[in-house]
Amino acid sequence: MFLVWETLEIWPTEPKNDWTNGTTIVEVKRKGSNHEVEKILQILLVLILSATKFLTAPITSLNIGFGYLETLTITTLGGLVGVFFFYYLSSVIMLLIAKITGRLSNGKTPKKKRSFTWKNKLIVKIKREYGLIGLAAVTPIFLSIPLGTFLAARFFHDQ
Repeated sequence: MFLVWETLEIWPTEPKNDWTNGTTIVEVKRKGSNHEVEKILQILLVLILSATKFLTAPITSLNIGFGYLETLTITTLGGLVGVFFFYYLSSVIMLLIAKITGRLSNGKTPKKKRSFTWKNKLIVKIKREYGLIGLAAVTPIFLSIPLGTFLAARFFHDQ
């Protein structure tokens, strides 16, 4: 027997007896619950998180309640999507910056004095000593995927 309540179709399960006061309890489950939507949103959260800051995504995925294989699959897929997306986005951004600053037409622009932070020094050291493989190894841990792919597109576009 189906009941309609607030435009949601619901149906009762098997009645249970409450032996404390002699009443019959009917549990009601909603048809088409929001569990599937919640699961999809959780997967999207982990995908977006692994596409941007890969180090925190597996911890978040395990805290949400995904198993080891699900965590491995979702975070790997999210990391790959993030790398491809941010690599091509950074290529477009670099072209736009070059057009705006006139580097494509003039060829030379005056250089500004740069301030070196620990992160800048780390990036230069990795670029000089380890190349693209070193950058790929360090990106998920110390850098974010958008920054790592931007650096890869900037310095290693031919590899």
